[in-house]
Amino acid sequence: MKKLRKVLALCVTLAIFCYWKFRPDPFISPSVLHALQYQLRHQMEKRDNFTIPLEDQLTKEMMMPLEFAKEPHLDPRQASDTNLKKILMWNEFYGMTHMEVGLGQEPFIRAGCPINTCWLSANRSLFKYTELDAVIWYAGSSDTSFPEYRSPHTRYIFFLLEPPGILQQLWISLPPYTNIFNWTLTYRLDSDIPIPYGHVMKLRERDKNWINLDFSAGKSKMVAWFVSNCNTQSGRHRVVNTLQQYIEVDIYGKCGTLSCGTHHRNWKCYEMLDKHYKFYLAFENNLCLDYVTEKLFNILE
Repeated sequence: MKKLRKVLALCVTLAIFCYWKFRPDPFISPSVLHALQYQLRHQMEKRDNFTIPLEDQLTKEMMMPLEFAKEPHLDPRQASDTNLKKILMWNEFYGMTHMEVGLGQEPFIRAGCPINTCWLSANRSLFKYTELDAVIWYAGSSDTSFPEYRSPHTRYIFFLLEPPGILQQLWISLPPYTNIFNWTLTYRLDSDIPIPYGHVMKLRERDKNWINLDFSAGKSKMVAWFVSNCNTQSGRHRVVNTLQQYIEVDIYGKCGTLSCGTHHRNWKCYEMLDKHYKFYLAFENNLCLDYVTEKLFNILE
């Protein structure tokens, strides 16, 4: 599952939909959204006991409750409530429709969102299209359709976590979608709703145990790299090939000769890295403004 910061950002994003009173004007100032997002994040980060319900408190691994992946029944009286903000995840995100947050209203409540009168749905027939407050459209999906009808008050959200180069590999062209969307939900910091893979934050207190700590002590291997996409726009493989001329680099995944279990993105692999390797390589597949690979945040966590 994706890490804590991404889930927090998604929660804040969806809470903004609920917090803001949608106006007939289909465009809202990005500065207003940024201010709301900052206020909500600041409130959540101040809470010493802040807990996202998808976080395992023992391992810190993201474990979304399975019941959140299935959309619950919506009571007709609740559906008719004008205060309920109706958000439709139109197409699949990496084969999922719950955005790794969960469907229905319960994820908002359990996450402690300041405003939780929201319903995230993946059921296209649950609400009339004219009733929708927001439609989230994932650009990397093979389903490139749109709702048959569109109300002037419905916000269309362009959702993408990866850089545009990924879409080119999927033979997806963006120009046909010009002037369709009201908001952007991407890794770009100038998006209407920025949602990078993670954030680096200053600790409240400095960990004195790290002073003069030798992180290489007891480690016998130099560098490891986990990679599955071998030919990328960034040319990262050329950097590694050059590096291998001077030091040993162990490559795990489809582009190397080593493997770590059935999937290299699991905690056992990170524990192996921490125990045996002095360095880990985290390279972006595309060199784009503001884009930072999730691999960096994975290893930091």
